[in-house]
Amino acid sequence: MEDDPFQPTIFLTSLLSIVRADWMDNISSLIILGILMIVLILLSALFSASENAFFSLGPNNLVELNDDNSLTSQTVLNLINDPNRHVASRNLLGTILLFNNFVNISLVILSSLFLDNLLALESFPVVAFFLQVVLITFILVLLGEIIPKIYSTQNNVKIAKFMALPLLWLQRLSLPLVWLLTRSTVIFDRFVDKTTYKVSVEELNHAIEIAGSENTTEEKSILKGLVNYGN
Repeated sequence: MEDDPFQPTIFLTSLLSIVRADWMDNISSLIILGILMIVLILLSALFSASENAFFSLGPNNLVELNDDNSLTSQTVLNLINDPNRHVASRNLLGTILLFNNFVNISLVILSSLFLDNLLALESFPVVAFFLQVVLITFILVLLGEIIPKIYSTQNNVKIAKFMALPLLWLQRLSLPLVWLLTRSTVIFDRFVDKTTYKVSVEELNHAIEIAGSENTTEEKSILKGLVNYGN
């Protein structure tokens, strides 16, 4: 009776055959790459958490920061208000996204080097795709995006104060690139404004008033109230 190719021992032997025979010769490189990957995952988590933290600060949080005269609290307020809220938000978001993407790209490159030094994946394209694309993406999204953003939702002030000074330094360091990113978004905004038809409150009220007779006076009053609610 032939051996079942799906027996655990045969499967494990086939799996271990992927590991490079000379991986011990690269042990120092593997350790360095592993440490760098952990650092990059932590940095990605911090950038993702800070993005969620800064842009989820509510009025009560801002009052709390304003009452706190510490350097970190004042830096948080400057990052989201200087020179004004609109410009500051663009610059801050541009800084966070710029460095977060740089970290994520570096992590993908280092993870590929790590796997190439550890495993012989040339003859196993399916396994290579799963490890280098699916697994690495899952780890990056889980540890670098989902968990940090869930944590920062409940601790937005704490995260914002922790990342305020590093983000201020990074913003100054990357000022030309951030300016280029923010200016490109202004161009898109202007294009969207030109192609979007804006309806005024008066026009909506007039449209409701001339609506068919099947709408009662009470219904029209309710609709007008909803239209004017934004004011």
